[in-house]
Amino acid sequence: MKKKSMNKAVKSLSIMLALSMGFSFVPGFNAVEIEAAAKSGVVLHGKTKVFSAKKGTSAYIGEKKLDFDLLFRGKNISKKVKWVSNDTSVVTVNKKNGKLTAKGNGSAVITAKYKNKKYKALVKVFTRAESMTVEDNGTAVTEVNLTEGTSKTLKINYKLADKVVKAGGVSSTYNSYLSPDGSDAISVNKEKASSTEFTITANKAGESYIDIIGSQRSAVKAALDSKKVTARIKVVVASKPAEFTGKQTGAKKITVTGQNLTNNVKDYVVKVGASRRDITGVTLNSSATEAVLELTADINNLDYTVEFGGKTVTFKGEMAKASKIDVPNKYLVLNGDNSSAGGKIEYRVTNQFGEDITKTVSGLNVNISIGKGIVNPAKGCIDVTGMSANLPLKTNVSMNINKTDSVNFLTETFNLTLEAKSKASAVTVKGVYSNNTKKPYSLAVNNAAENAAARLLVEVKDQYGRRMNSTEGVNIVAMAGLTGLGIDQTKVYSDLIEVDGVDYVAIPFTGTNAVKSGSVTIRLLAIYGQNGSNTAETTINISGVKQVSKFSVIPPSEVYAGEVAYFNYTATNDAGQSVTDYATLSDTSYGVRLPEAFSWENTANGTARLKYDSKKDNIVKNITWGSGITQMQSTGLFTVAANLQPVQVSFVVYMPASPTTIRNLTLDGVLPGGITENVLPKVKVADDKGRELTDLSGMSAYYLGVKKKSGGTIFTTVAAGASVGTADTGVQLFKLSDLKSASLKFKASAAAVTGYETEEFTFAIYKDVTGTNKVAGSEINVRMTVAELKNLTSFNIVLPDALYSSDSNTGYDNITPVVTGKASDGTAVQLGSENFTLRDVEGVVEGNRIVPSKVKEKAKRGDFTDKITAIVNDGKGTEVSKTVTISAKAPAVTKVEARSAELSLANFTFNGIRDALVISDQYTSEANGVSPSSEADKNSLYGVRLVSSSSNKIKADWNNTPKVVFSGAAAGDMVNIEVLFESGVKGTFSFTLK
Repeated sequence: MKKKSMNKAVKSLSIMLALSMGFSFVPGFNAVEIEAAAKSGVVLHGKTKVFSAKKGTSAYIGEKKLDFDLLFRGKNISKKVKWVSNDTSVVTVNKKNGKLTAKGNGSAVITAKYKNKKYKALVKVFTRAESMTVEDNGTAVTEVNLTEGTSKTLKINYKLADKVVKAGGVSSTYNSYLSPDGSDAISVNKEKASSTEFTITANKAGESYIDIIGSQRSAVKAALDSKKVTARIKVVVASKPAEFTGKQTGAKKITVTGQNLTNNVKDYVVKVGASRRDITGVTLNSSATEAVLELTADINNLDYTVEFGGKTVTFKGEMAKASKIDVPNKYLVLNGDNSSAGGKIEYRVTNQFGEDITKTVSGLNVNISIGKGIVNPAKGCIDVTGMSANLPLKTNVSMNINKTDSVNFLTETFNLTLEAKSKASAVTVKGVYSNNTKKPYSLAVNNAAENAAARLLVEVKDQYGRRMNSTEGVNIVAMAGLTGLGIDQTKVYSDLIEVDGVDYVAIPFTGTNAVKSGSVTIRLLAIYGQNGSNTAETTINISGVKQVSKFSVIPPSEVYAGEVAYFNYTATNDAGQSVTDYATLSDTSYGVRLPEAFSWENTANGTARLKYDSKKDNIVKNITWGSGITQMQSTGLFTVAANLQPVQVSFVVYMPASPTTIRNLTLDGVLPGGITENVLPKVKVADDKGRELTDLSGMSAYYLGVKKKSGGTIFTTVAAGASVGTADTGVQLFKLSDLKSASLKFKASAAAVTGYETEEFTFAIYKDVTGTNKVAGSEINVRMTVAELKNLTSFNIVLPDALYSSDSNTGYDNITPVVTGKASDGTAVQLGSENFTLRDVEGVVEGNRIVPSKVKEKAKRGDFTDKITAIVNDGKGTEVSKTVTISAKAPAVTKVEARSAELSLANFTFNGIRDALVISDQYTSEANGVSPSSEADKNSLYGVRLVSSSSNKIKADWNNTPKVVFSGAAAGDMVNIEVLFESGVKGTFSFTLK
């Protein structure tokens, strides 16, 4: 019985492996001891819990090894035991000491053999994750961007530690639990806990976060799992782009909705069939998502089409008609002290779009219970006559008003009361409006023409809430606060302006020509006979948009006597907005008054540049410059005209720049009898500061001299606009001021040469016409090479890899091959067009040039190749070829660079930035006459985005579109700009504004 009892007491061991670092007992796998008083069975080293074959512990791949012991009747007899595993691919065991090593996911039974007995334990092997990521199409993400109404499915990936992977571990089953933050921006769907995929649906614009827990435990216990892995993702939901839609919203109005709409009439086309309809104006909302188009003609019952930015919407038009008649104030108001004087009833007629059409609707029929009604559409009232004398106030009055014709059938009955005559009860100010546009307007300094059309609109209502006007004897008197506005305090104003279908008393402004920015509060008095007078106050703001309030000047780093320099400046108005327009800055009342040596220079787009002319500066213009005086400090005193604020700037003027060096110059060789191109455009002159002098127009006292360095008769100069030195007649002299108009070429002798021959010419700067007085250190030697054609080797033909062939081939249709050979000294010698003959297979060659458009019809059917061959006239039949692709595919930008790190304020526009770029496409090859920045290249720019500015004051409207408009820019700002082309090519550039 003891033996049997002992066998019953044996427990098997169950070992579980999970995805992590370290050991952990799996919940629910507690060892159950059998015959606890005399334990026999497999246990973990140092432990006493005996495992059965069905329950036990767990081990994890890549972690430290587990040790097993065998207890026999409570004693450790492991040294006498032999250990074996029934599946060594899952777990192995040291047969002598019982140490386990996890090998792969799965289960295995470990058996301890002692004498004739076997004690078994089950081992389960898992792996644990080191971390988890959320992936979108294989890419790990922490943020997801969606648009309203869209969905995205993401995948959860569990990452194993390297040592686990090396140990053979693969991912075990994990449960993943999602915890969205509760935002209604998104909804999340995941089928089951073990699934590694989940779907996010974007419900509305906003942001949301999703926390994810990965665990091998249940949802309840996962958060407390010390071995859990977590991830968090942010979901940003953008508003769904508004579709381009349109509908009729008035007799002459169409309202369209969409993205990036404009208020430019020319951007919209309204058609009925093929016939266009004129648009008189566009009203745009602040988000540029809704625009109201005003047509010149009424809309009728036809199909209308609106086009904008390549998008089209069509709707059915509807002729406007009277839809509703109403009496807003249910009163018949007496004209006098009793009913015998008659009275008035206000009425209103609207069409089906809610527009007030009272003044345009005639033919109304009126029946009034106590008298006769006469409709007056112009005034929007019904004059009632024929009433009995002395009718008591509050008498009930019944009125029926109707209109019946081929278009309209309206009838309404109203119950009114008889009321005492009106008196002025309330005075309100609608605001300042333009008499031209009938829209709100802000008075502004330096804007006389538009100020003159401005009107202050005042509304007077009686005790019944009805509007009163001058025809009822209401007049307005301005009482106070009138300085500078030109409102006459002695005048009674009664002129009316209709705005939005309402008549307002209109007060003009006649004294704003010299007004300053700020606010003016005025008091108004409404007078109505002897029956009431009321006052109102209003504040009128006068904008200083076209007025400089603050000004500062930043001189350039170097200013030279005898030269013109442009100073950077910052000018702002009273709203802190940048002022750069010439008209404002140069205005004597609202701009900036300048020192004598400074002037405002107007640019093509109206932006002002601050120009300094050192020749007009009294401090420096009479200085005798020399070794004793090399620089002088000058000052300029500027005055802000509007507030007489002085601004003084000091700057250093250096002695006149003098040309001191010539940049290195390399010229291609020629064949005997050949002549080079004009080399003067390649000559770059620098001053003692290392500045390249781009403007040599003032350098008439200096000369470029060219002289053969040593004797020889190979090359002669062919000069135009040159003179020879008076002391050294071997020097050809060109005034530096004339380099752009002069010409210098080198002609090689026609005499045959053996191999090649060279001669050197010395280029130097001279101080006078003697040809002997050089500027020290200005000399450079330029080697000229002549080589016989037959002695040239290593010929090469340079052509673009692809040629563009289409109907519109501007800039791509006159390709000149460049054919060169090498002289024995390695100098490249360019052949003239007469030294080779071109041929090809497809027929694009025309003389010695290539015209791709000759095969445009074939190119339209698909790309093809052509072999261009140059046959060198060297008597050897030498040929050099290149295979090119001919394509009708539109140019696609491949590279974009900036021409300069500076950009003028005048060019800080979409077009200006575009023109400041060097844009290359797949066909560009300057050497062959296909220059960068073709019209096709420039037109493919569709986004310019302001990334940042050094001042943080620059704003961009319509950012990242062709309509981008910048504001707040000032000279000296550094801006980072990103450009985007249709091909997908992007570029980010930094420009300093000047």
